[in-house]
Amino acid sequence: MSKETINVDELKQKFGTIKEITCGKLTAYFRKPDLKIWRFALKAIEKSQTEFKKSLAVNCFVAGDKELIASPYIEDISDVIDEFVNYEDAE
Repeated sequence: MSKETINVDELKQKFGTIKEITCGKLTAYFRKPDLKIWRFALKAIEKSQTEFKKSLAVNCFVAGDKELIASPYIEDISDVIDEFVNYEDAE
């Protein structure tokens, strides 16, 4: 598989903050969720917290090695994505 050249600056211009996640030789780039992604995640949370995290990981993926959003990596990646997203405390 040939590696595509990823311009992180272009990703940042298009999506804002970008999180790079590396696992071995695989690297993927994720954005923070927008309202549409949150809607998917909220539907997924009806099933489980794990499905919520997986939904965020899959839908926030913007570039890199897609293998990282497939099993067995998705569980680890979804935890990192969950930490990447800032949750505001309700008042």
